[in-house]
Amino acid sequence: MKRLLFFLLILIAVSGAGAMSAYAQKADFYVSPGGSDNGSGSLSSPFATLARARDAVRELKTSKDVVVLIRGGLYRLNETVVFGLEDSGQGDATITYAAYPGEKPVFSSGVQIGGWNKLTDPPPALPTAAHGKVWVANVPKASGVPWRFFTLYDAEGMLPRARSEGFTPLDPPASEKERSDSDKNILHFPKGALKNWPNLEDVEIVIRPHHQWLVNILPLASVNEE
Repeated sequence: MKRLLFFLLILIAVSGAGAMSAYAQKADFYVSPGGSDNGSGSLSSPFATLARARDAVRELKTSKDVVVLIRGGLYRLNETVVFGLEDSGQGDATITYAAYPGEKPVFSSGVQIGGWNKLTDPPPALPTAAHGKVWVANVPKASGVPWRFFTLYDAEGMLPRARSEGFTPLDPPASEKERSDSDKNILHFPKGALKNWPNLEDVEIVIRPHHQWLVNILPLASVNEE
């Protein structure tokens, strides 16, 4: 899966609603979901993406304060947006990215999954109690490979992830009692708790090490069923 990170440097140099409202008249560039990156970046011809506004600010190369106002709406990100040292103001000047007064912009790299259907041919391993209650959908692909995602949301928020019954790891055999730190990626499990599933890359282990406030989510490299 292509992992997306979103870094945004925000320098707010105003206080009070009146000062923020004044930005609507003095902004250097505007961004809007309905804009175009071929536009001028003005209020009547805003850019469509934050990356284009960032590049326009870089092109100014000015020592005065610069303001970019972002109109309300949803901005879908399909690649990382990075701000670096070159995006800082010169001298005492500031570069401010702010929401357009009274509006709420939302940036998201989420991908919508549609076409949900009830599973009609359950696999043998699916518990009987789950029959008729499982829904499936095709996952979007990137470069021909299905995206691997770790959170799924519906209209009410994040959905719980599927999880099998937990188990307590076994102590290693006596022959491995003195194993080195490099061998601690070996997990000894009760017979049948883990299998060498064909889709092993989809399986993760949720570990609560020693304290209830700690949790590790780890992938499996291989499973030795013996």
